[in-house]
Amino acid sequence: MWSADTSSFEKAHSVADIEIVDQSSTHVEALVTAPGENKHRVTIDVVNVATVATAAPTCTCPIGQQWCMHSVAVALRLCPDVKDPAKPWLDRERIFRRFLKKASQQELVEMLSSMWDAYAPVNDTLMMPATFRVGNQKEIGKLMSAMVRDLIARTGATRFHSGASATDDALRRCYVDWQKLIASFHRSFATGRAARTLPAIERMVDALLILAERDEQYVVLLKQAAFVHICYCSIFDVTSSHLVSWLEDNIVAIDSYLPRTDFSYYARFVAATHLATAQKRAVAAHDKVLTAHFSLMANDPEPYRALLAERGDWYTLACHYIVSGQPDKAREIIAQAQNPDSGVTIAPDELAVLIRLTPVTE
Repeated sequence: MWSADTSSFEKAHSVADIEIVDQSSTHVEALVTAPGENKHRVTIDVVNVATVATAAPTCTCPIGQQWCMHSVAVALRLCPDVKDPAKPWLDRERIFRRFLKKASQQELVEMLSSMWDAYAPVNDTLMMPATFRVGNQKEIGKLMSAMVRDLIARTGATRFHSGASATDDALRRCYVDWQKLIASFHRSFATGRAARTLPAIERMVDALLILAERDEQYVVLLKQAAFVHICYCSIFDVTSSHLVSWLEDNIVAIDSYLPRTDFSYYARFVAATHLATAQKRAVAAHDKVLTAHFSLMANDPEPYRALLAERGDWYTLACHYIVSGQPDKAREIIAQAQNPDSGVTIAPDELAVLIRLTPVTE
């Protein structure tokens, strides 16, 4: 369509101040102001050369080149294949990949330093990988605590500030940020230096319990956060008394949103004496949920089985029997579920799973 040197074409992408003052099928006149320059008048006329229509530009700038950056910018504005005429298309990813491939170490360091100066005070994009790479346990713990605290404040401000309802985009961004935060904990575990992140994890679980009460979509994130807590306990040492206390404070709340959660995995991380004491307290308080889960951790599964039967959660009960090495009892539940008059109901897809897990013996 036109012939211009690379410099003019590249510079034209930075020109956004273009005012079309006259336009027809054969003539365009525009006022163009490039960054740091005065306004210039550009005209582009269609001329016929040997029966071929050709665009002929003129510009009042002193460059003295037919297709200067100003005339190229006007032509780009009029291109039908430009998705957003106000923002001419540029393959940013391709250019950046080329930069990463060709840049020297010094250039990369300088770029990161400039990004730090510009964005670090309000953005953890650079701080997170830097801390995971060279931070000690204390620094990683402080970083994760700060991230949780910041996201709690931001989510609260987005959803409930001044009683105004947030936009869907703002709510979606908060949800995605929680997903990223949960993933960040897993990345911190990979460093082997995340031993001081437990307070941040437990604060995250507390926050997601509140958010799940207000918005059911956060139940999924609560489940993921609870898994992060178990992962931490399986990797790093946890004080038995603290863990039992945390379970006493949170099992009922987590169970109310995730009734199929199996807390028995925690049994390997707590002392038998602490577990027995917690079980006695739950029984004395007549708390069925706590009693069921602490009894299961103490190798007394009957209260847990009774709770599942009382809830009518026959699928989880059958799975429990399978895991416990009692497939015959699981088969009894499966048989009852196939009898409409038994009172035992299991969703068809879950029933199919159970049947596959418990083949009939000869």
